[in-house]
Amino acid sequence: MNWQSGLPDGRRALMIILKHSAGILGLIAVGVALGMNYEIVWELLAEFVPLVFEAIENSLDTFFEVVVRLNPAFAQMATAYFGFVIAIILLYFLGRKSIGWWHRIDAAYTAWKQTYFGAWNDWSLVQKTRFLAWWDTLDWGNKVMTVLVGVLLGIPLALVLSIALGSLVASFL
Repeated sequence: MNWQSGLPDGRRALMIILKHSAGILGLIAVGVALGMNYEIVWELLAEFVPLVFEAIENSLDTFFEVVVRLNPAFAQMATAYFGFVIAIILLYFLGRKSIGWWHRIDAAYTAWKQTYFGAWNDWSLVQKTRFLAWWDTLDWGNKVMTVLVGVLLGIPLALVLSIALGSLVASFL
């Protein structure tokens, strides 16, 4: 016996929608049961999103055919227009919400920049003043030796850092 037989049209559409929802919940349960393995979960999500849209489309087609009593061709057109209107509404609200997000992010960034750049400028000014006061105490020979020691220590240090960072980046590729 068919599980849909004997139901009024409105309840039949509701049962079809619930059947699709149960399938979606089953897919979510299988995803959780797989233990959050990144590759498997990502592939499931990549397949899950189109399946959700197909299930919604199928449910809307059934709704327009059963409840509104449209023929299949008009039900498909009604589903397409309904989806288009819903997408436009969602984009409108997302745009409105993103403007608020942008203003909050911009205000937080401006406050952060004023706080930390001001502190950085103060610290760097003190360090520059200290370095220049020390540099003025050196004679010409000590200045040349300081520059040579800086170059002779800086080049090998830069080489070691580039090798370490290169191997670190290569380990992630």
